Amino acid sequence: LLAGLAGGRLAVALEGGYNLDSITKSALAVTEIIMGGAPPEMGPMVASEAGARTVWLVARQQSQYWKSLNARACEPEGLPLGLIAMPEILKLHRQHYMYSEHGMKEVPLLSAELQQRFSGQV
Repeated sequence: LLAGLAGGRLAVALEGGYNLDSITKSALAVTEIIMGGAPPEMGPMVASEAGARTVWLVARQQSQYWKSLNARACEPEGLPLGLIAMPEILKLHRQHYMYSEHGMKEVPLLSAELQQRFSGQV
């Protein structure tokens, strides 16, 4: 699929190379995707309490300089940190942004399977 872009002329630059095992796996994964393979499904990712707090502190500091950053959207409002999976956090942020900036709302899907799979993307 990606190989069809720009008439098949495609350059890939991988940053790093400090760990041969990692760069080998990265190069293989990128090549497989370019050749039309499906990316591996990501497992659930959960932010640690320290990680979530760090993101909030950085957003709070940087929001003084970047109008697009909303530190309050990252602020833990009494929720126990570390219990919300990262994909869920990203989905909620996407929904909030699309509604507040563009007035867009999520379209409910009829099939429970489709709703579970594509929730927050349509």
